[in-house]
Formats: sequence, structure tokens, C-alpha cells
Amino acid sequence: MINGKDILALGWPAGKVIGLGLETARALESRGLSRDEVLAELEDVRQDSGAALERESDGLMAELAREWVRIGAAEASASEEELRAEPLPIARGAKQASTMPPGYRWRPP
Repeated sequence: MINGKDILALGWPAGKVIGLGLETARALESRGLSRDEVLAELEDVRQDSGAALERESDGLMAELAREWVRIGAAEASASEEELRAEPLPIARGAKQASTMPPGYRWRPP
């Protein structure tokens, strides 16, 4: 019987996807699939969520595939928001955001 540690060992992130993976694994095991076959099926869904959704649009496998699609979209969005290698230049005369207390007035030397 597959447990969460088996799924984490595949490199899956902790969270909802582990629970969905476990539910899907139990359903596949109840159909008579071996442990290795179940793990291979779970990885197939991870690697190609779109194909998994085309094969099955309802049920646990589809829910797992949709969660992988959501994770992929979140990762893509996060990578677009990474910090720049170099900061943007500040226009001459512009003020930077201050960390000084309110009311503090900067005076040039």
C-alpha cells in the first residue's frame, strides 16, 4: 500500500496534491495495479496533466491532473515575478522610499 512518504519520494511538493495522489493511488490499487504501476500512473499524471484530463475528465485522476495544472500555473506566475538582476535606475531628483520616521526631512549636506 502506497503512503505519503512514497509520493514525497517522487519529488512531489507537500500539500493538497499529496492527498489527491494518495486517494488516486488507493483507487488504482483497488483495481489490481501493482505498486510500481500505481507510482508510474501517478508520475504520468504529473508529467502530462493535459493528456490525463483528455483521458478522464471526471474522478480522482482528473482532480489530481487539475491540481497539477494549478501548481504549474502558480509556478509559472511566480517565476515571472522574480527580482531583477539589476535594480531599475532612479531618475535624477526622484526620492527613494524612505525608512525614516514620518516627519523626518532630509537636508542635503
